[in-house]
Amino acid sequence: MLAARLKDLQAAGVLTRRTLPAPTDVTVYELTSAGRALQPALTELLDWRRRYAPEPSPDDEAQPGWALLGAAGRPAALPAGQTCELRVGPEFFYLGSDAGTLTVRRGPAPDGVEVVEVQPSGYPTNFFTNIQTPAGIEVTESYGEVGHIPDAMVTSLTSTFEGKDAPNPHDVAEAIVKLVGQAKGSRAVRTVVGAPFGSDQANEDVAPVQSKVVEALGLSHLEKVA
Repeated sequence: MLAARLKDLQAAGVLTRRTLPAPTDVTVYELTSAGRALQPALTELLDWRRRYAPEPSPDDEAQPGWALLGAAGRPAALPAGQTCELRVGPEFFYLGSDAGTLTVRRGPAPDGVEVVEVQPSGYPTNFFTNIQTPAGIEVTESYGEVGHIPDAMVTSLTSTFEGKDAPNPHDVAEAIVKLVGQAKGSRAVRTVVGAPFGSDQANEDVAPVQSKVVEALGLSHLEKVA
């Protein structure tokens, strides 16, 4: 179904398809000028959804890339002509500035970039709602209290993603926009978004080891931004 939709969008002149150069060597789809012209209409639809649509249900899916694309059109502190490449899982995006507003496009940036890492915390997905209950529950019951540990873990995690203080995937896009607005060379190498669940301490403990490995390999100069 997705392949058919992409083909239709290509035929309509909204998308163009190309293969990235080695070593990436993958096929990507990019908006044409006609496709980018749809951005204001899509932004208005997104704004309508934020104000009038019902709250997301626990089984709704969300991807950081969707929130990132939703940030397009906002005021940008990124200087004209400067781009920022973002890698969200297997996806590539590059950000730029057009007349003071943020532009977001899929695909790698056309020139060299400063690389930083955004480390998202846990966010609600439909993972737990799709878990299947084993048919042989008598086996689980035979373990007594130990057998109830998985259920307790699921209950604890799902409660974290419910209520007014539940983590919002849009926070990832906000953190990225903030990084884009910072001066070159001043961005943190790693930014944790949301509850760290101990990852901040782990990052702090591992950083000296990583630095020594990079130094031993004779690559310390690559950590400095020109």
